Amino acid sequence: MLVVDQTHSSLLPYVPNAVREDVYEMPKSGVLKLNLFIDGSVVEGFINGKDAFTTRIFTALENSTLIEWEGNAEKVHVSGNVYQLDSALVQTNF
Repeated sequence: MLVVDQTHSSLLPYVPNAVREDVYEMPKSGVLKLNLFIDGSVVEGFINGKDAFTTRIFTALENSTLIEWEGNAEKVHVSGNVYQLDSALVQTNF
């Protein structure tokens, strides 16, 4: 089961704080590949290259960078890469 818990993602009263969850079948290899792309308030996730989700998180705290993993497997290996993106230098009116 994948859970996106936004209940502590913002201190702002008008921001929805929801819990979204869904069940995903584990591959026979037992390896789950989860790619997260976070850009500003947008979070996009890709699960095993075939399922995807998108959400937005409007945090009011600079140190709100927690990604938590919980599982019941005997052996879990978690790794990640963080890439700093350069600005697109796009100007908008909104």
